Parts: sequence; structure tokens; C-alpha cells
Amino acid sequence: MKWNSLSSKKKSGLIFAATLILLIITWISPIKRTIQAKRSCESLKEKIKDGKNAPAAIAQLESSIETWSNEMITDLDAEALQIKLFEEVGGAANKYHVQIRGLRSIGIRKDKEFCFQTFEVIMVGGFKNQLQVLFLLEKHLKYGKVASVEFSRKKVKGKKYEELFTKLLIQSATKQ
Repeated sequence: MKWNSLSSKKKSGLIFAATLILLIITWISPIKRTIQAKRSCESLKEKIKDGKNAPAAIAQLESSIETWSNEMITDLDAEALQIKLFEEVGGAANKYHVQIRGLRSIGIRKDKEFCFQTFEVIMVGGFKNQLQVLFLLEKHLKYGKVASVEFSRKKVKGKKYEELFTKLLIQSATKQ
């Protein structure tokens, strides 16, 4: 199909279709960029808004870190810390009739200024009682923080019932 052999009506139709296609292409491209720029602008405005609140958030985090570190760091040596921790955990367990099956140090990490210790406590008793002990330890433990809790059931050999075990990991820090 040659251009010269086409009638003027067909030529006009082809020119109109080509012009329409070019117009659509040139119209869509800037609109896409405009929409992307608007979204980017809105995103940046949100980030600026968040940035204005950043100093207050940083101050709040720093104060909570300071409070946490003052609560957790003690001047006791490792052996005295373990005794104090056993007294606290034992007192809470006795209050709610929960047995302590073990309290041992499972990890020590030393730093320039501090010694970080992790203790494992294994308790046996009723679920509600163990939750009360856990709550008491999380709120009032002076010589560390409860870092992890794991509940498990074990069948008692020769009996028809199961015991509920709770394994606590308590982390504490002492000054060297």
C-alpha cells in the first residue's frame, strides 16, 4: 500500500489516527510523572512531619534507657547477685505456692565496665499461680529483668496427670 495510491479520505483518516496516538502518548507520559511527583511530595511531607517529632521521641527513649539501666545495674558481685536473685524468686514462688526446680547461671558476658549474666529459673505449679509469680517478677524484680518465658507440659511418670513447667530467663548486669 503506497501513500500516493490512497484516497484523500484514507490519508486524512491515517493522519488523524497517527495524530491521536501521538497526542495520547504525549499526554499520558506527563500525567504519570505528575502523579508520581505528587505521591513523592506527600511521602516527603509525612517524613518531615515525623522528623519534627523526632527530638521528643529521642528524649523519651533516652530517659527510658536511663531508667532501665539504673534499675538493672547493681554493684553486687556475681555470687551475691545469684543469692539475691534466688531470694527474690523464692519469695515470689513461696507466696503463690509454686516450686522452684532450678536456678542457675547459663551465661556470662563481660564488657569493659559491666558483667552481664543470664539466669535460668525453672518453676512447677498451677498456671494461674505461675502467672502471678511471673507478673510479680516482671514488676518488682530488683536485680534483673525477665527476658524470656517458656511454658511446657510434661507427663509425670507413673501418674495420669501432667505438670506445667515454666522456664524463665532473667538477665542482669553488674558493674565490674
